[in-house]
Amino acid sequence: MAEEKNRRVLDTVSKWMRHDGEEDPPEVDGEKIPPLDWDIFKKALDYAYDHEAEYEKVADERQFTAVRVATADFLYAPQIDDLDVSAYHGQIGDVIKVRAHDDVLVKDVRVLIVDKNHQLIEKGFAAQVGDHWEYVATVQSPVQPVRIAVSATDLPGHTGLSHADKSF
Repeated sequence: MAEEKNRRVLDTVSKWMRHDGEEDPPEVDGEKIPPLDWDIFKKALDYAYDHEAEYEKVADERQFTAVRVATADFLYAPQIDDLDVSAYHGQIGDVIKVRAHDDVLVKDVRVLIVDKNHQLIEKGFAAQVGDHWEYVATVQSPVQPVRIAVSATDLPGHTGLSHADKSF
């Protein structure tokens, strides 16, 4: 899936670079491509050339150049696929599970728990456990309901966000 997304991003960029603006927007895999924000693409390329070495291993595995992989990574933020708060009941030791993905790497997942007035109850980093991340509560929640917000960060520093409200 990540390889397909990388291919589509770079096919898109290539077609826009050749597009003269006089005809209908170019297509990739039969879909019309929206206009490309060249400022963002320039930032993506700057990032890719500055961080090329960090992407060499992934690029070799995917049989792409490191610049190509890094550019695509810059253009897409990670996503939260699932936020499982079913085992959280406001007690110390309760576990919150997060599934997140990125086209290259989810670098970290952070969890923030606040009350209904947005007052902080606790926050911290989740630990990666196999194919998901787990946050273990360190503070007993004095109130309910709470809002549990999570963010996943990738190598370029972009974040994907999600939240869930929980009463217990």
